[in-house]
Amino acid sequence: MFSFGERQDRELAITPDEVTITSKAEPNKTVKFTVNRWALFTAIIPAIDEEAKELNRKTGHVAYVNTSATVTTCR
Repeated sequence: MFSFGERQDRELAITPDEVTITSKAEPNKTVKFTVNRWALFTAIIPAIDEEAKELNRKTGHVAYVNTSATVTTCR
C-alpha cells in the first residue's frame, strides 16, 4: 500500500459493498476494500505498524546523485 500523505489529505467513503480511501490532493491515488477485507485490514493494522517501525529502524540513510549532480541524502 502506498502512503497518502497527511491524515487530513485522506477521504474515506463507506458503502454497504466497499470502503474506499482516496487522496484529496491526488485523486488518482485510491485504495478500495471489500467490507470483509476492510475488517481484516483494520484488525492487522497494529502488526503492520510494528513491521513498519522495525523496517524504519533497520533502514539507514542512503546517499544518491540526482540529475543535477547534487548529492542528496534520503531515507
